[in-house]
Amino acid sequence: MAQSTNYTPISLYYSSTATNVPSSGNLVNGELALNIADMKLYAKNSSGVVTLLASNTGATATVSSVAVSGGTTGLTTSGGPITTSGTITFAGTLIAANGGTGFASYTTGDMLYASGATTISKLALGTTNYVLTAGASGPQYVAQSTLAAGSATTATNLAGGTANQIPYQTGAGATSFVTAPSTAGYVLGWTGSAFSWVNAPAATSATTLTGGGAYTVVYQSSAGTTAYLTNGTTGQVLTANTGAAPTWTTASSNAYTRTTYTATSGQTSFAVTYTAGYVQVYLNGVMLTASDYTATNGTTVVLTVGATLNDIVEFIAFNTTAISNTTANNLLAGTAGQVVYQSAPNTTAFTGPGTTGQALISNASSGPTFGTLGIAGGGTGTTSTQFANLTTNVTGTLPIANGGTNSTATPTAGGVGYGTGTAHAYTAVGTTGQALVSAGAGAPAFGTLGVAGGGTGAVTLTGVLKGNGTGALTAATAGTDYVAPGTATTFTALQTFSGSISVLAMAMANAGEVATVSATAATGTINYDVTTQSVLYYTTSASANWTVNIRANGTNTLNSIMAVGQSVTVAFLVTQGATAYYNSALTIDGTSVTPKYQGGTAWSAGNASGIDSYVYTIIKTASATFTVLASQTQFK
Repeated sequence: MAQSTNYTPISLYYSSTATNVPSSGNLVNGELALNIADMKLYAKNSSGVVTLLASNTGATATVSSVAVSGGTTGLTTSGGPITTSGTITFAGTLIAANGGTGFASYTTGDMLYASGATTISKLALGTTNYVLTAGASGPQYVAQSTLAAGSATTATNLAGGTANQIPYQTGAGATSFVTAPSTAGYVLGWTGSAFSWVNAPAATSATTLTGGGAYTVVYQSSAGTTAYLTNGTTGQVLTANTGAAPTWTTASSNAYTRTTYTATSGQTSFAVTYTAGYVQVYLNGVMLTASDYTATNGTTVVLTVGATLNDIVEFIAFNTTAISNTTANNLLAGTAGQVVYQSAPNTTAFTGPGTTGQALISNASSGPTFGTLGIAGGGTGTTSTQFANLTTNVTGTLPIANGGTNSTATPTAGGVGYGTGTAHAYTAVGTTGQALVSAGAGAPAFGTLGVAGGGTGAVTLTGVLKGNGTGALTAATAGTDYVAPGTATTFTALQTFSGSISVLAMAMANAGEVATVSATAATGTINYDVTTQSVLYYTTSASANWTVNIRANGTNTLNSIMAVGQSVTVAFLVTQGATAYYNSALTIDGTSVTPKYQGGTAWSAGNASGIDSYVYTIIKTASATFTVLASQTQFK
């Protein structure tokens, strides 16, 4: 190649062998040669020597010399430049401006901090118990005693307190201390201006219980005052005293005494000492009846059954004295057939037994007794059998209180008897099919059963019926209450038609959708109300790009009228003039939604001189979450 004044000539050297080097005779001094077989660049110098300058075989390139410098990092290098192979070594300390610290060594406790925009400094460890604070030129260690009182928003220095003192904030940056009391049991209270130790709690506070001894009973002696009652002796019970402190009271003696004897062979009588009263006798654990023994002079019991050697005889004598009101009354004092009842507070008494067939009769002023059941209790009040035949032994009408009717009324066939409160009466006979209807406190009568009784409230009914919840059923109106076959009907609420796995929910030969036609130009934000139309058609040419906001209507959101898993499809027809515009944004209930576009690409322009049809299929997938499938089609 001819050598140029401005450029070094280059020769394209081709060899079928990639490693061939062009000979010196093929090049002019200073000329470059490129072996296109192995993409190696050669040069012939002024001395006529051909050398390899660079190689780009595959993805690897080589150079004849590599040098490395530490630049402004503060590092030094050694081992370069490298002409064939070798190692570059870095030494020195990386300065802060290049991400280092600039320090090669540290003392234990050193802390690094920024002393400038590109400078790192070391802060040596302070004296023991010194605290780290902010200084004018950086952090510093200072003694706690030199710190100023903190502000209301900072932690207050507590170095001024002594052992066992409690600090509290008295104002912004001001701390005070409460010295521990010398006596235990005090509580910390507020005086209205400061904290202090309080011995006697106020009436509204919890009372300290430290004053009582072991097993002491605590009681409230007055408002806000606690008192203590020393523990009583074993077996005593705590007794309340109106207007005074409770006291420990010794319970009365047992209600009965038990004496046990072991009979000797042939022994049939036993001398028993006991307080006069009812006695029970047991032989080998089995209570004897009165026919089995005889009490003599209240002290000796003579058995009429033969006692044998080692038989165990027990005598239980019951105490007839009044039992203390602090103990439970012993019910063993009753005899066979008696009934126990409460004769006074904490007092037990017995009644009976009565004679065979008698009833236990209540008495409002005294205890119950056995006797003849009166009329007020459902009986006859007499033991006479005269009432067995009322028609022959009694004249007049039997009062209701005695189980009669107090009436001479004669029932008619089909009539129903009822009570008036003082006598018995009968209703008039109703007509066939009528029900007996209650009139509250008045006389029942045959008539039409109302809704409250489960009836219809009507005598005759025709067609489809409806009820209002309280009044009689009435005939329903076709077109208002129900759909009559062949009658045009408008539904204003949600109607649900459910099919099955084998039948469609609805079949229609034809259906009309509501379309709103408006001489409006599309621009700005256009509210699309799905409850009023399925198609919205703007007949005036669009004047700017617009946003479509799809909602239920002006007072309801689309989210509020759709259930998860439901979808709705609407169409927006926009007239376009010579300058076309397009729907540039979509919102639902005012929230931006990015639709999925037909064909996968969002439209960025409209179509001039025609009608652009935008169709949106909106699927609700979760609360206020929608997937929208959108398409744009031109019609002209």
